[in-house]
Amino acid sequence: PSEEPPSGGIGCVEYSSPTIDHNIIRGYSDGFEGSGITCWEYSNPIISNNIIVDNQAHYIGGGISCAFYSNPVIINNIISDNSAGCGGGIYCRENSNPVIDNNIISRNIAYGRLPFYPYGGAIYCDDSSPEISNNIITRNIAIRHGGGIACEFNGNPVISNNTISKNSAFCGGGIYSAACDPIILGNLIYKNYASDWGGGVRCDVCNVIFSNNTIYGNSAVGGGGIHCYGSSIIIRNTILWADSASSADPEIYIDENSSASIIYCDIQGGW
Repeated sequence: PSEEPPSGGIGCVEYSSPTIDHNIIRGYSDGFEGSGITCWEYSNPIISNNIIVDNQAHYIGGGISCAFYSNPVIINNIISDNSAGCGGGIYCRENSNPVIDNNIISRNIAYGRLPFYPYGGAIYCDDSSPEISNNIITRNIAIRHGGGIACEFNGNPVISNNTISKNSAFCGGGIYSAACDPIILGNLIYKNYASDWGGGVRCDVCNVIFSNNTIYGNSAVGGGGIHCYGSSIIIRNTILWADSASSADPEIYIDENSSASIIYCDIQGGW
């Protein structure tokens, strides 16, 4: 790539595959991205059993950044209290497809710094297809979209068996998806908040499969559980209950340009 790899706590560059295990990575402040750990240009490290806290990137990836076809395995870490303009905890870009498994990702914030918008308090994915599984994703904040997870632009992320709770954003308190095709499977998505649309999940011009999720107690102006704009969604074997919206459709909001197939679901108030 034309860019130079950024510096931070640990930098993994150009086909490197180190094991980064049982470290405390704290208090780094990088000018651009990946203040805690940077994975750059086909690097595939194993990042395990670390405490990654209190790092700040001025632009993207406060805790960990994955760029240019990097596919790290990020497992059993605590990733907390990091901040960045976008992707407060983890940022994935340019066809990077990390495995993000069994981490605690909490109290991270995406606060916004142009040209990057404040998306993805815990995790942001741009043109990437991560596997995000078995994590606790809680109390993260995005000033705009995706308090927990934000996925955009051509990716096919799999989001499975996570607890996604008490995150907040303008849209998509728990999950925000735009112009990509995620599979959202077996998650507990509860008590997330959006000050506009989609307390639990916001789908924005995308194709989404929901299966075997429990979505409850989320709140927003519209679509407290799920809010869809210009999207095609399939919802199977999912519980939507006790979600709230101050203006319209507490459980599911589907706009006129969206389509929904809802199969074997338990939805408070019916569908």
